[in-house]
Amino acid sequence: PGLSQVTERPDKHDATGMAVVISYDVAHDRSRAKLAALLQHFGVRIEKSVFDCRLGDGDLADILARASTLIDPDTDTLHVFPTCNRCREGRRALGQDRAQLDEWYWVI
Repeated sequence: PGLSQVTERPDKHDATGMAVVISYDVAHDRSRAKLAALLQHFGVRIEKSVFDCRLGDGDLADILARASTLIDPDTDTLHVFPTCNRCREGRRALGQDRAQLDEWYWVI
């Protein structure tokens, strides 16, 4: 209940990398699943179609190039929101905090 501070997660890449939140709305199931799989490589899912990522050099360009082959520009969207460290430290969550940003889980 109430506000809870979202804890910073360990970084998959360089700790000084670019922090971004990536969200998408993709109409076709197959493309949506492929895009989610791509983004899971770079970050943590915090909502069904929202990922919190810390990107190394070239990662954003790689994501955008690969995502452009998966989305239909007439029906789908992908948004990238850069976030500064100061902003990230002040994040708050209400309700169920879907992502435990301080823990990583690997499924093999």
